[in-house]
Amino acid sequence: MLLKIAWRNVWRNKSRSAVVILAIAIGITGAIFFAAFMTGMVTEQISRSIRIETSHFQVCEKDFPQNEDLGLVIPQVENLVSSLSNDSRVKNITTRVVSNGMASTANKAMGVRIVGVDPEMEKTTTELWTKLDTGSYFEGNSKTAPILISRKQAEELKVRLKSKIVLNMPDIDGNVSYGLFRVVGIFHTGNGIYDGSHVFVKKEDLMPLIGLLDGATHEVAVMLKDEKELSNYVTDLQQKFPETKVRDWGELQPTIKMYSGFIDQFNFILLAIILIALIFGIINTMLMVIMERTHEIGMLRAVGMSKLRVASMIVLETVFLSLVGGIIGCIMSIGIIGWLGKRGIDLTEYMSGMEDLGWSPIIYPEVETSFYFQITIMVTITAIVAAYFPAKRAIKLNPATAIREM
Repeated sequence: MLLKIAWRNVWRNKSRSAVVILAIAIGITGAIFFAAFMTGMVTEQISRSIRIETSHFQVCEKDFPQNEDLGLVIPQVENLVSSLSNDSRVKNITTRVVSNGMASTANKAMGVRIVGVDPEMEKTTTELWTKLDTGSYFEGNSKTAPILISRKQAEELKVRLKSKIVLNMPDIDGNVSYGLFRVVGIFHTGNGIYDGSHVFVKKEDLMPLIGLLDGATHEVAVMLKDEKELSNYVTDLQQKFPETKVRDWGELQPTIKMYSGFIDQFNFILLAIILIALIFGIINTMLMVIMERTHEIGMLRAVGMSKLRVASMIVLETVFLSLVGGIIGCIMSIGIIGWLGKRGIDLTEYMSGMEDLGWSPIIYPEVETSFYFQITIMVTITAIVAAYFPAKRAIKLNPATAIREM
């Protein structure tokens, strides 16, 4: 009975209730959308980093990350590759050799990270080959060794397809080595930092320049079939090959991992701030309700309704009012996020500098389903807190005095 009375009381003044519900709905929609926007931005960065840059994890010689000595190749790499290839949890792997050096043309020179890849293995493991603006992915025959550079590097070095680039780098003995390469492809990943620092050549062309023997490998990049198994797999592999260092994408990209861990707390704090702001509007509305119904509340108290039931009625009215607004807000946000999650929000014209910081200017908002349950709980708690002062005022009314109020 009390639930039925409270529900009817919410709609006694439809205009006032509609305004409060609309305010709550807009506030909730805004909070969820912004949370989805931030989550989508971080998720897209993580996904792109895994698909193009880091893979799920990488394996290298245990001391290689500290100084990247070219002589620190993976020991017993054949056993490692065989173990990974025969594991049902592994989707694809690729082997690489890496070196830091200079890329030079007649116009300019710039520092680069030179990555020697096996084209076919790399193509099945990462999506770099899908990011080519022009040219081909190491296809065709050429007397000059092929190289892939980024659009950003091409602009800085003032080169184009079929232009020649000289790479110079140290070999394992510390001597400077030079190699002539011809540009066969220009890529654009959308990560300005990555694009500005990486060039790709064939592993077989790079190894003689730095003095490595056939089969030597600096790193093995691995993609798993199920990312949920990543943590356990990395631990098991590290124990199986103690002379190596196994690093997952989070260790390879600690900044992005930090953002990933921070985003849930950020969304919770944002929602809490908006709900706290809405509390004052709800309190004001319910206090007006109490003032308008002073006579009615006095009559209810006079005929025997206890203070607890009066307070419960006020609390239920506030909860109903808030939940209706919250549910409408959730429905609105589901529609907006569902639509924009497929189309994406292209901020290229307004935030082109994001790429230079490694962020994609195209955002696909998304939010976990559990977030909506959190919102429902938080809205209910907010309503109960907001109902405290109006309920307290209602139960303090003197029945005899309240009855005379008109």
